[in-house]
Amino acid sequence: MDRILVIRFSAMGDVLLATPVLRQLKENFPQAQIHFVVKQDFAEFIAACPDLDNIIVWQKNESLWALRQKIAAQSRKWDLILDLQSNLRSRILSWLVRAQPPPLP
Repeated sequence: MDRILVIRFSAMGDVLLATPVLRQLKENFPQAQIHFVVKQDFAEFIAACPDLDNIIVWQKNESLWALRQKIAAQSRKWDLILDLQSNLRSRILSWLVRAQPPPLP
């Protein structure tokens, strides 16, 4: 697994509570790059997490499509997308970005 995208847009406490998940992902997949999608207002709360390789910030007044383009600029291939937000917007974003299934043996 090379690239993991974690989505948690908002709620300061919930963003901070994502850190054990990030730690476990890094332990299980030490070679993977972990990218985290978060709203602008909450980016500083996750920035100190040592298990992240990149933070993708959803700016105020930025459309979901613009965010999708920003994510695609980071990578066209995601091995795993983990939606910790689980609302309509995050589900749509997960569908728009999509993880690539591993190749068949």
